[in-house]
Amino acid sequence: MSFSIRLVESMGEVDAEIWDALFNSGSADNPFVSHAFLKLLEDSGSVGGQFGWLPRHLLVEQEGRVLAAMPLYLKYHSYGEYIFDWSWAEAYERYGLDYYPKLVSAVPFTPVSGPRKAISADVSEEIKEQIQGEIFHFLSQWSLEHQCSSWHLLCHSEPLSGDSISCRITPQFHWFNRDNEGDRYSSFEHFLSRFRSSRRKTLRKERLSVTQAGIECRWLCPEQMSARDWQLMWDCYRVTYLKRSGHQGYLSREFFAGLSDACPDNTLILQASRDGEVVASALYFKDSTHLYGRYWGALEDIPGLHFELCYYQGIEYCIANGLQVFNAGAQGEHKLTRGFEPVAVHSSHWIARAEFRDAVEGFCQQEGEMTQRYLDKARAHLPFKC
Repeated sequence: MSFSIRLVESMGEVDAEIWDALFNSGSADNPFVSHAFLKLLEDSGSVGGQFGWLPRHLLVEQEGRVLAAMPLYLKYHSYGEYIFDWSWAEAYERYGLDYYPKLVSAVPFTPVSGPRKAISADVSEEIKEQIQGEIFHFLSQWSLEHQCSSWHLLCHSEPLSGDSISCRITPQFHWFNRDNEGDRYSSFEHFLSRFRSSRRKTLRKERLSVTQAGIECRWLCPEQMSARDWQLMWDCYRVTYLKRSGHQGYLSREFFAGLSDACPDNTLILQASRDGEVVASALYFKDSTHLYGRYWGALEDIPGLHFELCYYQGIEYCIANGLQVFNAGAQGEHKLTRGFEPVAVHSSHWIARAEFRDAVEGFCQQEGEMTQRYLDKARAHLPFKC
């Protein structure tokens, strides 16, 4: 069968119902690949040419019918990806070559695993394999024609198969709603009952310090949010990035304000207040199985507040609402002692130049072996009794 593949320069050129139908067939209802979320990133000015994320979303069509799609960006840097390839760029530079631009299939500023390609559930497995091959060939040829050094699928739940692809694994730490018997937790205390006594005391002490500081927490869905609530969320977000990176963050105020309309069923805000005044906020997303902690910030430095807003409240929310997994964000080895288990996040990479392709493949193999050993050893530091 013959297919046509084209790239579009905005989500506004893609029919929302068609895009969402593709990504909701055969995959979880991941909010980050929804048409509304990706379009909001563009409409709010959070991604675009001036930020080095140029939308080039891929569509596979046959006789005018869209059979497959992929979020795709032309990148002129590696910021906001969280799967770090700075050393690869430096190697290119040492040889007098350009690593940028490159093609990246990812959700900007969101290192959350999920689908990076969607193929219609109506086609046979044979046709799906053919479409995958066509996508692989197209990305490689387009990269060569437009002087791109490479293309990358970041944090994917399903790889794109093909020759000369290097695979990486990156550690993250996720919380799972299951006890020793595989049953869901009935309460936070049920969860703590699995801990060794010393760690259980530490967690209770951390939570008690927040309570004694007069902090009250509440969850808000978008319909409960006022313009001031969104402004406070953005203020808290900027504070965190100013402390960590010296800049005000990747996401615009318009992005936060637009979430009420774009993602009303998937967005949550957790506010911490003292004496009626908001002192911290955390932005969460959810789907039918997962809770995702994304951004937080505090207007005051209160001991233990980060752990309460970003971990313990999220765990309680999952238990109360029957969610299976809590992804509290990238990195964070300190999550281990709080019951978050090490997991591997997968990415795939194609390098145009053969000599660098071999070097990257060797790097990924060695890194993968080291990462797997790290994941195995990390499990020994979980706080559980067994």
